[in-house]
Amino acid sequence: MAAFYSGPTGQKLLKEMPAIMGDAMQAMMPMMRKRMDGMTERMQEQIAEMMKNPAAKSGKATQPSAN
Repeated sequence: MAAFYSGPTGQKLLKEMPAIMGDAMQAMMPMMRKRMDGMTERMQEQIAEMMKNPAAKSGKATQPSAN
């Protein structure tokens, strides 16, 4: 690795890497935001459901009766 990064190709990569990473992050942010928004929405729904169901709040699951 040391030989690669000390050579011209490695040096160019080191020089260009910040711009490459910046472009990649800019492209990924909309996708990441969409996923984060979806996770936040699901968490809020689960919290609202837990607030409505006292058994879920205490960690006790209701079990169906065996008929």
